Amino acid sequence: MNRSYQVTAASQMFIVKDLIRRLFIVWGVLFAIGQEWFWQGTNILINAEIAAGLFLVAEVIPSALYHLHYYRHDRHKVIHIESDSGTMTVAQNGSSDTFKLSELERVEVILDPFLYKGRKRGQASWDSYHYSRLHTKDGKMYIITCLLVNDLRKFFGDLGVEITRVKRMYPIIRSK
Repeated sequence: MNRSYQVTAASQMFIVKDLIRRLFIVWGVLFAIGQEWFWQGTNILINAEIAAGLFLVAEVIPSALYHLHYYRHDRHKVIHIESDSGTMTVAQNGSSDTFKLSELERVEVILDPFLYKGRKRGQASWDSYHYSRLHTKDGKMYIITCLLVNDLRKFFGDLGVEITRVKRMYPIIRSK
């Protein structure tokens, strides 16, 4: 079976859906509080602005920064897996490298503490971001993010590739 992966709107929704869910929850809570305060005659405008501002700072801005960082890294990358021959092709910016999965020396999957513990998502919307570093025996390294493949732990498990999980508080892409 052959599979290809690239950053698309659908692949990004896996990550963005947590943020959207949280936006609706905050909107619903603000609406409910606003209805209560309206009937009591309290001015909700200032309280709603404070709550929306706190949510913006605490959730939206960090998530947007993570997403842009990961997107810039993988927006022109395509990964192609050929299960029959056991090969992976990584293509980016007009060049491509093909190698056998057996040529991988190690695969590190960099996870935040919640994903490291095996959870599907964390407490914040940016906790779902993770990436992997593939090290080949000839010294090359490739980085694959969760925008290409939603769950890298499952992806490599399905390929039969052993991974080393690395816990990092903030999984910002690093080449070392």
